[in-house]
Amino acid sequence: MLAVGLVMAWMVAVVPAARASVGVRPRSSVTFDGHVQVAATSGTTVYVGGEFTHATDLGGNVVTRGRLAALDARTGALLSWNPRANKAVYAIAVDAAHGTVYVGGEFTHATDLAATAAPAAGLPPRAHGPATR
Repeated sequence: MLAVGLVMAWMVAVVPAARASVGVRPRSSVTFDGHVQVAATSGTTVYVGGEFTHATDLGGNVVTRGRLAALDARTGALLSWNPRANKAVYAIAVDAAHGTVYVGGEFTHATDLAATAAPAAGLPPRAHGPATR
């Protein structure tokens, strides 16, 4: 055990510490009023689902998001994609080739899924759920 401690101490002494640049102000990010349970990406869009009903965008505005939301992966901005599920979302899969977003979870009803678009991804996603066999 002594030899392991000496080797690790030697490595710390020889390898210089990595330097990281930290800004004066932290970056803001979109926040949600409940748990985000799942995320999936397609291009520059991140789709999230969970147990939230509102999001706070980068400008500090609180907006309704019914357990599903989309974010721009480059900027972190909340996108206009806004389908609503009546209960939790636990699964998301994106089929970019067909422009489809599949969602699954405890919900029994969802609105605005077929006609909702996520322009930043160039997809007109159709969301389907809950998934069954």
